[in-house]
Amino acid sequence: MTRQLRSRIIPALNMDPLEHVLVNLLGATSLDSPYHRFFAEYGITQASELTAITEARLATISFGVVAPVAGDGTSTTVCMFLLPAQQDRIMKIITWFLAQGPNVTNATWFVLTPAMLEYWQPALVPVASAAPATSVVASVASVYSTSVLT
Repeated sequence: MTRQLRSRIIPALNMDPLEHVLVNLLGATSLDSPYHRFFAEYGITQASELTAITEARLATISFGVVAPVAGDGTSTTVCMFLLPAQQDRIMKIITWFLAQGPNVTNATWFVLTPAMLEYWQPALVPVASAAPATSVVASVASVYSTSVLT
């Protein structure tokens, strides 16, 4: 029996967490959606398995799409990959979930809404300045000018 995805109007209480991610957060209401096919190829059957996805795997795992062959009425399977924007959206969902702390449950997935996902950004890690300190620049210039003059 093929599992049918529910409409976006079904309350989250009647959905499992993976279905919430697919339908409400990714907009994948069709079983033929790229997200659904990717998850099937990756072997994801529950939301807790999403956290195992890495950026490298998002970019390298392909999924088959049946496409008609022009002219003769037959079809062939074409290997497809998630688009970069689709990959980014999945990683944003995973990053959000992991940022919720160590005591997450399946119910945690339902806290995330499409509006929240749109504006949520992971905490930025402070980046050290690439420019050297002024005193370092002055001392290097001093050494350089002294060695050039002598």
